Amino acid sequence: MTVKEAHSIITELQELEFPYAFSKARRIALLKAGGIPTMSKLFAVTGQNNRRNAGKRSVDTEILLRESQSQPRDSDRYMTAVARMNYLHDRYRRANKITDQDLLHTLGDGLAEILNVIEREEWRNLTDVEKCALGIFHKNLGEDMGIPFDPLPSQAEGWKDGLHFGLELQKWTVGYEEEVAKPTATNDQYVRVYVDSALSSLPSFARSLVRQILGADLDDVMRTSLW
Repeated sequence: MTVKEAHSIITELQELEFPYAFSKARRIALLKAGGIPTMSKLFAVTGQNNRRNAGKRSVDTEILLRESQSQPRDSDRYMTAVARMNYLHDRYRRANKITDQDLLHTLGDGLAEILNVIEREEWRNLTDVEKCALGIFHKNLGEDMGIPFDPLPSQAEGWKDGLHFGLELQKWTVGYEEEVAKPTATNDQYVRVYVDSALSSLPSFARSLVRQILGADLDDVMRTSLW
């Protein structure tokens, strides 16, 4: 499958068949970033996890992800979105405050949540061809962001196709969460800012209900880490 063919498939999935799933997957992936202690700590110390900045960061990140998913890889809009993400990460990577594994997890979580939401909530499952297209996209995005694939088992010999890469990345992502995700004070702060502050106008019983609904979208590992 070519990059152009993969983009065509993803565009149809995102625009016509599963727009809800893609949008929800991006939101869940952003939430789950706060369940990784090294990431939630970074958000806290850089001021990206307070009421003034958190909403803007969340919207900005979702827009950049949406741009990278919806535009051809050789387009100006795709390259601008990726360049912006690389710029935002660069100084923290050089200072070793963002690890390569955390970046790989972020990439993998974007893929994993698309697969999860579609399987759990949509009207049909993805075909292997569609999963292959998603794998190709995320592999290309990882390469364009300079994310090493060293932790993946097939890095040395390479992957047979996008499906092989995507499923391997998904499996590694789940394993990484099981290894490092745990409750911390900065995780709790992340949830309070990104969820509770957005619901501050609601009565307390409604806020509690919404948190339970959001928690139901997470597996046991990430629910424990965030809730």
